[in-house]
Amino acid sequence: MRPARTHAYRGPMDTADLLALRSDDRAALLLIGLRGDW
Repeated sequence: MRPARTHAYRGPMDTADLLALRSDDRAALLLIGLRGDW
């Protein structure tokens, strides 16, 4: 049995999740930078 690429596990959802994580990280880094809690 080989994994189907049509599933949401791998494909467009992957990039969307990565973008969401990156945006969250940016927000967290901005908040930390504004606070100065490095």
